[in-house]
Amino acid sequence: MSGLTALVASPQFIEELRNAEVIACAYGWEHSTILQEDVPLISLGARKEDPLKRAFDEFYRWQQESHDDGVSLSFVFLDAGGYLMCISTHSESLSRRLGRSASPSDRLFVAPMFIKMFDTRDRWLDHFREYRRQRVIAPFHFGPSAVTLTGPQSIDRSTVRFLIGARTLLKFQVDIADETEAASKPGTMAWIALNVQRKERFKDQSPNRASVRETRERREELLKRHFPVTLERIRLFEPYRQMTALFEKAGVRRWQLQQAVCNLLLSKSLCDGVYHYATIRTGHLASHIAAALRERVEEADGKRIFTPGITSDNVSVQVRLDGAVLLKSQGVSVSPDNDLSRIQSALASRGLLDA
Repeated sequence: MSGLTALVASPQFIEELRNAEVIACAYGWEHSTILQEDVPLISLGARKEDPLKRAFDEFYRWQQESHDDGVSLSFVFLDAGGYLMCISTHSESLSRRLGRSASPSDRLFVAPMFIKMFDTRDRWLDHFREYRRQRVIAPFHFGPSAVTLTGPQSIDRSTVRFLIGARTLLKFQVDIADETEAASKPGTMAWIALNVQRKERFKDQSPNRASVRETRERREELLKRHFPVTLERIRLFEPYRQMTALFEKAGVRRWQLQQAVCNLLLSKSLCDGVYHYATIRTGHLASHIAAALRERVEEADGKRIFTPGITSDNVSVQVRLDGAVLLKSQGVSVSPDNDLSRIQSALASRGLLDA
């Protein structure tokens, strides 16, 4: 290590992207005023605008200081469906920005990487890959967009909004690899991201995973035992019936809505009115729920109770959280930040929706 000059890229962009809650990618075509032609657009979609804008401000600064692509962007198409997106800084760009005084052989590069896994892959990405193959120079735009989801919605043109005034990058370099190809190239961004994802998946796997049928039977028994009145209210009372129809139209199964409502009610009593068990520390949720259920008693008093806090938004969030937990119990690592349609697709692909 003696005599080496360490060139360390700032990890701040990773913090900004995490705070932005990235949940999707939007695709399309956009006119480039610089090139005076239409180019493909890859837009990173997130729930929170300000940290996302700050991340792209940082990417723009990289480009301006290095006078090149600045941002290293890679995609890994997974065999099981979905893909990984990897964002970092090019070593060449980092060298231009920070290492002008050091000789190439004396440089040690340290470049943090943001990795995001998406459970489904749009055909547009395959077309984009073909576009790259067919052209010697294949420019594209990489920019930010805001995703606004209200209730059981999917990500589409009505829920994605491009950010006015935000930085959109003109890029010429991107790496796209299948899983097998990425695994065969040690040291590349794709190889690193793939190994991180595999380790996370292996860590989440349990040798004692319950079968799909066992999971369903345990869920039904638990809800019937501890929430018999709530289940009847969901079945009989009009506000619940309207909500059930709304969610079923969006592909959410009735048992998912029942479980979500029961979880919201339990969280409300357990967390002093707060939903989604937000006040309970990570790692302590199961024990708190078990203790609360042992003391829970529901009485059939004939009242048409509909808790005002049981809104479509809250139910949608809880369905996503419940879906992520169910997938994890089956050894599938998925972020609960994914939109509802992606959670549903992951559940359906593994036979967990209608089992």
